[in-house]
Amino acid sequence: MLSEAEIIKGCKEFDNTAQKALYKIYAGKMYSVCCQYISDKDEAKDLLQDSFLKIYTNFNKYRGDGSLAGWIRRIVVNTSLSYLKKKKPHLFENIEHVSKTGQSEEDLLTEDTIKYSEYKEEDFSDTYNFTLAELFEAINSLPEKLKLVFNLYAIEKYSHQEISQTLEISIENSRTRLMRARISLQKYLNQIAEKKPSVQNTFMSK
Repeated sequence: MLSEAEIIKGCKEFDNTAQKALYKIYAGKMYSVCCQYISDKDEAKDLLQDSFLKIYTNFNKYRGDGSLAGWIRRIVVNTSLSYLKKKKPHLFENIEHVSKTGQSEEDLLTEDTIKYSEYKEEDFSDTYNFTLAELFEAINSLPEKLKLVFNLYAIEKYSHQEISQTLEISIENSRTRLMRARISLQKYLNQIAEKKPSVQNTFMSK
């Protein structure tokens, strides 16, 4: 079995054995990343192949400054976002929704902030009362626009400024989507918790 150093050296030399070893190690994990952004499994598989093609052709750009896994994941995420931008451009629109009163999603931010004045944003990774399956079920229940921002912020650790630049939306809009995503997740997981008497309902609450 090749070591990571041997795989890196081989991939930079476009060695087929090293590329296969890299794929074997990371394909499963990166497929899961694709599925975070693309719900259709066949499309996610195609996206995975496109991502690895970019990884192989750009491997000389990996300088070892960060982890290899992190570098690979960033390419997969960027490839997923590029795919979404072409297929679902509405996800990248700055204005999410206009209500019957003519208010945009950003206009409703203040209204929501008042309504949820006691809402406290906490680190998603601190949640421990739910299984991974339940957490992913909750995340997948989110509307696509909210899910996209939540994934980038809570899972990929993007800042709101990075999300703003990546999705070409305002920072305020990014904050709006994240707040709505967290509120939706809280409600969804509360419903799961109600069916599990032994689990205290502590998700994202004081």
